[in-house]
Amino acid sequence: MKTIKYFLALVVTSITFLSTSQITTKQPLTVAVSQTNPSCNGMNDGEITLTIDGGVQPYIVNGVEISTTTYTMANLTSGVYDVVIYDSYNGGASGAITLTDPVAPTISYVIGNETNSDGNGLIELTVSPAPLGFEWQSLTSTVLTNPNEEDQYNLSAGWYDVVITDNNGCEYIKRFNVQQYMTPVINGDFANPEFDNNNSTAMMINNIGNNNTTRTNRNLVYPNPSSGNINLKNNGETYKIFSLTNGEMISSTESNIDLKIGTYLVYLNGTSEKVVIR
Repeated sequence: MKTIKYFLALVVTSITFLSTSQITTKQPLTVAVSQTNPSCNGMNDGEITLTIDGGVQPYIVNGVEISTTTYTMANLTSGVYDVVIYDSYNGGASGAITLTDPVAPTISYVIGNETNSDGNGLIELTVSPAPLGFEWQSLTSTVLTNPNEEDQYNLSAGWYDVVITDNNGCEYIKRFNVQQYMTPVINGDFANPEFDNNNSTAMMINNIGNNNTTRTNRNLVYPNPSSGNINLKNNGETYKIFSLTNGEMISSTESNIDLKIGTYLVYLNGTSEKVVIR
């Protein structure tokens, strides 16, 4: 009997598959944001810093390639800033960052113009919220007796600056112009407005009483100064009120009247009285 032997040749091939994550480890992009708002209303010292992690460097932030993991945007005003970030494998992240101004103080004012070069002009301020301080400066020859007070009195015609410092240490500058008004003159019928040397309106007040000049009467109006409402001893007679603040004229017979903040001259039967409403 013949014996036949068989030989089996076995060839084993080892193949290893590498995934993309094994070739290059790629984590999702994450972005941490640090922001600084502008220090004062209207300033351009805000800042945004982005710290990027994950993905594959280098990164591209808003179209600019960076070689680090941080990106800073400086000298910013208040507003909304869009950010788009890509890595080298086109992984992306995006978002919007808002910078906000501190609230500026609300400033309202009343200007009382000077009459007849008597140095009786005034500037009264109302500032909210209450600031830390005021610093007034006269741009004329007027010497300010209380330059750090909110309100200024005994002013000559001219320009005045005030620096208002709020609770954040921010400074706001306002400029005011005190003009020159002539005292109303009693002389005949109402005439057209005239102008003094400073181009300020001077009304010609007419036919109040029979005299061509007026007498000062400190008992004509009360209370004086007033917060807005005044009483007049007119006994039903017609009186006229001239605003030294804006040149307006009021004619009435009422013994009680409300006035806006400002400085006025009241005329009745040849007498006059200056009234301050605060």
